[in-house]
Amino acid sequence: MIVPALLLAAALAQPPAALKDPFGPLYPIDAEASYPAAIFQWLDSLAQTSVGKTIPAHRADYVRRFGRATPEDAAAIERFWKARLAHEQATGSRSDLLGIFCAAPTMEAGMRTAGERLSAERRADLEAALAHFQPKFDQIWSGGSIPRRFLGAMRDDPSTAKLSDLLGRAARFFGADGAALSPKPRLVLVPVPDGWGTHAQAIGRQLLLEIRPGDRLADQAAVIVHENVHFLVEAMPEERRRGLERIAVAHAPHGAEAWAVLREALPTALGQGVADRAFRPREWSRRLPWYDTPEVDAYAKAIYPLVQQAIELGSYFDAEFVRLAVELYPLRPPSRRSP
Repeated sequence: MIVPALLLAAALAQPPAALKDPFGPLYPIDAEASYPAAIFQWLDSLAQTSVGKTIPAHRADYVRRFGRATPEDAAAIERFWKARLAHEQATGSRSDLLGIFCAAPTMEAGMRTAGERLSAERRADLEAALAHFQPKFDQIWSGGSIPRRFLGAMRDDPSTAKLSDLLGRAARFFGADGAALSPKPRLVLVPVPDGWGTHAQAIGRQLLLEIRPGDRLADQAAVIVHENVHFLVEAMPEERRRGLERIAVAHAPHGAEAWAVLREALPTALGQGVADRAFRPREWSRRLPWYDTPEVDAYAKAIYPLVQQAIELGSYFDAEFVRLAVELYPLRPPSRRSP
């Protein structure tokens, strides 16, 4: 007979499924291994309807595990396509359906919310597609072992405090106080096969992160910061954000273009620039690609020193910063001699 003390010890040894405020009061955020998000992201990748760059990873892993798609698989994928397209047409957003499953505590809750914008036929299509692939996905999910292991490592990693400090500085940079972080962001962790890259996506406060087997906090710190910057930008009061956009547009003939690219270059400069250098100094380099779009990659590297200085000095994403950033666009190619 197992005594209660042993049961408690076994429970404590189990990697957590969720963490509340893993970075402490400096940056309130929750993190969770999410089955609804994971199966939807996986099926979205198999169907090639995801916006993620890891579609080939998931599809190759499927063939390795289960063989090539059967006619029944193809029919289920077609039903998923129909539901996916119908929801996008109803909402005007390609990401909304993924966001629903990222936010859902259960599959049933996700289906209820998704069904509000689907006809009965398209809802049945989505349910049937998920049900068809669920037994195979459950083998991949394996109790959420990959993201749960990452959560356990993050809870016990002493460098979590360093990431907390950096996220707190990023929040200050965007002028985010406690009210701006309510409801607070949520890291939604899902597995991805090893040997490939990862995909991450901010959908409102739901920050989807693909986790590989063996990933440490240092491996994902840049991505965590990157997606939280997207959240912080969107959390800014709309009037302030539009005011900064007007300043960018008025500052130079290329101001509108610079502002458009800055929306992705700024998270990249903070994540793949500031954070990655802090957590992986040996691997970090400006010669390596930080982002898969050349314009974003080049602009992020150009504004990186400006962003680094702002984070170190505790200054703000304000009119002066925007003008300086606009002046760095258009760009010269990054120097091959950069460290």
